[in-house]
Amino acid sequence: MIPLCILFAYLFHTFVKESLVLHLPSIYGLNRRAYNLLCTWSLRTLHDWIVYFVSVSVGFLSHIAVDAFTHEEGYMVQQISMLQSIVILELPVYKILQHSLSMIGIAVIIAQIGVALYKTVVAPITGFCAGILLASLPFWSRSSGGDEPSPHSDD
Repeated sequence: MIPLCILFAYLFHTFVKESLVLHLPSIYGLNRRAYNLLCTWSLRTLHDWIVYFVSVSVGFLSHIAVDAFTHEEGYMVQQISMLQSIVILELPVYKILQHSLSMIGIAVIIAQIGVALYKTVVAPITGFCAGILLASLPFWSRSSGGDEPSPHSDD
């Protein structure tokens, strides 16, 4: 469990995070606000490792506990008959719980990201990422279908 979480976290923070931020839409300065929130990620101290290990463990164990209440084969669903009862649209309580908790979780994550982005100052994108964006401008201006005739046209 832990080695796989470390691998995925490393891959995300090393290869995905910055590129993801750079590809966000520019409406309301979203991409620049998100870029301003980027920070380096590392597990350098014993405290960092303990916090990471506890966080992964709590996430794993809480996921297993919630699954016991929200899946047909879950232990609590098998023990508590009310979770198996059909209430709305021929859906059992455990299935309604599963989807409701998923929507609540997604809403909380979106709200936290939204608040963080709202509180962040719109800043210019600088450094290596700015170089990548500037280097790609000629490509995007050619492929945007501007008013210039194509060099391959017979006009």
